[in-house]
Amino acid sequence: MSIENTDTFGNYLIHGIDEIIVPEAISWWPSAPGWQMLGILVLLWLLVLVVRLIKYEWRNRYRRQVLKQLDQLQQNADNSFYPVVKQLPYYLKVTALQAYPRHEIASLSGNEWLNFLDAHYSGPAFSKGVAGNDSATNDMGQKLLMIAYLPQAQWQLSDNECKTLIQMSRRWIKKHKEATHV
Repeated sequence: MSIENTDTFGNYLIHGIDEIIVPEAISWWPSAPGWQMLGILVLLWLLVLVVRLIKYEWRNRYRRQVLKQLDQLQQNADNSFYPVVKQLPYYLKVTALQAYPRHEIASLSGNEWLNFLDAHYSGPAFSKGVAGNDSATNDMGQKLLMIAYLPQAQWQLSDNECKTLIQMSRRWIKKHKEATHV
């Protein structure tokens, strides 16, 4: 018996059997042109959605910043509403100046300011008071103006009125309509 110098040296049982040829891996990219086009369209649609989301988040960052500052102010207030309420007119005006042209906002005060807040928001009206209460004592807009122009000793606000003003202001900051031409 002679020993051959083959690739199967030492394993005589598989001598003469050819090695299995493994096919190439199947591509994940579809081979049909219709599926390729659909895949490209879906990717483009997703890209457009991501770009829109990024633009939306970028345009509304001023809202998040003001709400974050309001949250910090409430945490530092230690269960007292007056330091938070004192800043509400400022935060509302700053938010409006970010969302709308300066020449429309800067000169507004009094009832014109309250009408502007109502016109750009679908929630409870500042100029008409809390829903269901038409009396002048529950007119939150007038209370907001009082806070802006009178010293703190003359406010005479209850805790419930303070909470309502804070909630209304937060809602306005979150949900006011954006200016279309800015």
